[in-house]
Amino acid sequence: MINRILRGGALSVALISLSLGACKKDEKSAEPAPANVDPAPAKVDPKPEPEPAKVVEEEAGDYFYVEASHAEPKPEDPVNVSFPKVKVVKSSIDLAKMTEATAEIEISMTEIDSGVPKRDGHLGSADYFDAAKFATATIKVSDVKEKEGDSYTAKSEVTVHGVSKTWDVEFTIVEKAEGSITIEAEQSFSRLDFGIGLPEGDSVAADVLAKLRVTLPTS
Repeated sequence: MINRILRGGALSVALISLSLGACKKDEKSAEPAPANVDPAPAKVDPKPEPEPAKVVEEEAGDYFYVEASHAEPKPEDPVNVSFPKVKVVKSSIDLAKMTEATAEIEISMTEIDSGVPKRDGHLGSADYFDAAKFATATIKVSDVKEKEGDSYTAKSEVTVHGVSKTWDVEFTIVEKAEGSITIEAEQSFSRLDFGIGLPEGDSVAADVLAKLRVTLPTS
């Protein structure tokens, strides 16, 4: 019996030892993992470059704008000076009798958009367009002559800054719809013809280019 007790006691000791060993393994495995190394600092984007001056896109819709350059050329030239309010005052157009067509278009000079508000204010001042005194510009179209396809020439009386000039301007019908046509035209001229800006020493070059797109009702 004593031997049986001793064998039983030895077995118990062995079991206890195994249990203690397992606990130590569990404690060791439960030790917290070493702290993560601080990640590399986040990449900081460089300071963004200032946006360039706005460029007018030639897209669907009426527009009138002038391309102007500096007297001393700059990388942003030409600057597009947009006049977003274009209004058809009169229109008498029959596609079957285009040579008899007439129209009058009015452009508001009080809203100017060159992409730089400070410059817009200067252009609208008495130094240039003097929009407070000459709030609108007008284009009166008459004496239409056919060219090729949908291209024509017409007498165009242009009044800007209180001065009127008449040119033979070529225009093209770019869209035809029920009850209307859309035309596009452009004309080079000198701002000095209209008494705009200084004749000498002005920061704006004298020669500019005007571009027009307008939808006209037809009969």
